[in-house]
Amino acid sequence: MSNQLTDIVSDALESDASFREQFNRESSNFHNGDPTPVPVGGERVPESMPTAYPDQPQPEDTPMHPDIPLVMEARNRLQTFKKALSEVCSAVEARLRASKFKDPEKRQAALADRSAKLGEVCGALNEYKESLGEFQNWVGDFSAVIDEIVAKAMIEYENKEQYGEYMLMVNRVSQGVFKQTKDLLQTIKELKKQ
Repeated sequence: MSNQLTDIVSDALESDASFREQFNRESSNFHNGDPTPVPVGGERVPESMPTAYPDQPQPEDTPMHPDIPLVMEARNRLQTFKKALSEVCSAVEARLRASKFKDPEKRQAALADRSAKLGEVCGALNEYKESLGEFQNWVGDFSAVIDEIVAKAMIEYENKEQYGEYMLMVNRVSQGVFKQTKDLLQTIKELKKQ
């Protein structure tokens, strides 16, 4: 058994010696490799290295239906409009809560702050009349709906029941907008097939 072990060790030493000889310049087994230094820094691939991806012709761009970018932009604007609808509900509810503060000074300060925030949100909502108006042929006219939402947002609700009716109205509009975004996505898919 020790004889086998001795053979294995001597084979390993011989293998190691022959491996080292190919890098010794004075040895007859020297590999005589390419003396060109390999460039570092990734600026270029050495010419001696074959590429994994042979030159292949680039596929031609498939022409896209001209309405696809318009429909995609209309869908994006509808999605941001839907987010703005949720913000208006939060702002109205914040003002309603502020009106319930016991301390009159805090109540007035909070009402002024929350009313200003609501004004900003309603102003942003009004901008969607023009923004969505550019895409009326894809999304329809939202001017009357936005006017109604903004007008009712400015009402000072006295209790949660009144606010709840307003919130339901905004939620119905939001659901309609969500349905339209789904429909526009389907339209985009159909246009891509053409």
